[in-house]
Amino acid sequence: GEIGVPLVIEGVKIETGDYVVGDDDGLVVIPKNILIETTNRAMSILEQENRLREEIDQGSTLAKVIELLRWEKRKG
Repeated sequence: GEIGVPLVIEGVKIETGDYVVGDDDGLVVIPKNILIETTNRAMSILEQENRLREEIDQGSTLAKVIELLRWEKRKG
């Protein structure tokens, strides 16, 4: 085999420096050129999900939380 050459698996090209992340549900390839953007977006989603859990834990209903999310989205 060769080292440092692109690899194609199931039609997905993996290049040196790309990240391959997996769990019981499967794998995802994150190209090195969008790693920071992808990581930042994932962190934003995690923060939002944690905030939703906190709202629900404090007694808010899912409907109220969804309404809050819609308001925040409109607000910008």
